[in-house]
Amino acid sequence: MEKHKIVYSGGLLENFDPQEVRESAKSLFKMEQPALDNFFKSREQPIIIKKELNAEQATRIEKRLKSIGLDVSIVPPIPVTPADQLEELTLAEPDEASYQKSESSGLSLSLEPKEERTPNVLDNSENPFADTEQADEEYERESISFNWLINYCKLPIFLALVGLFLAVLYSPFPSGFLKYGFLIACGLFAVSFFTFRHRYTSYL
Repeated sequence: MEKHKIVYSGGLLENFDPQEVRESAKSLFKMEQPALDNFFKSREQPIIIKKELNAEQATRIEKRLKSIGLDVSIVPPIPVTPADQLEELTLAEPDEASYQKSESSGLSLSLEPKEERTPNVLDNSENPFADTEQADEEYERESISFNWLINYCKLPIFLALVGLFLAVLYSPFPSGFLKYGFLIACGLFAVSFFTFRHRYTSYL
């Protein structure tokens, strides 16, 4: 069965008085005022007035509604293709010429393992920073050796400074009890000298 529909979007035909169209529609559809106002409201999505119609019924109703000024239209049914009329889709077999062309273009699949590429690594002889690195290492060793020497010479230097302080404090050469302080200063000088000499010799 053909299924036509009568739809309406709220428009009026030309040469019709809007008030007379509203009164005719109110009488035909037996609508109250709120429903009538909503019926004549302009809309993007049309409303369906009548559906499940054959072509003859749809044409007759459309003619009747247009006679009172309603700009209605008929929506025909969507044609459905029977299953037995559907064409079977088949995949075309590629011809031999196109197959050979694809092979010549290098699109074939290869299962051979690819040759591994090793990254380029500079040899020690090719390293432009080799001399700089060696100089930095020598400088670091010299710095460590110098710091070691300073640490070992702290005690002799401290003894020498204490002896110098006592010598200045008790000069000129004292007598009596103060003589011992000057002698202690001389002893500290001697101890600092031999200590420094011994540690410097062991360092070398």
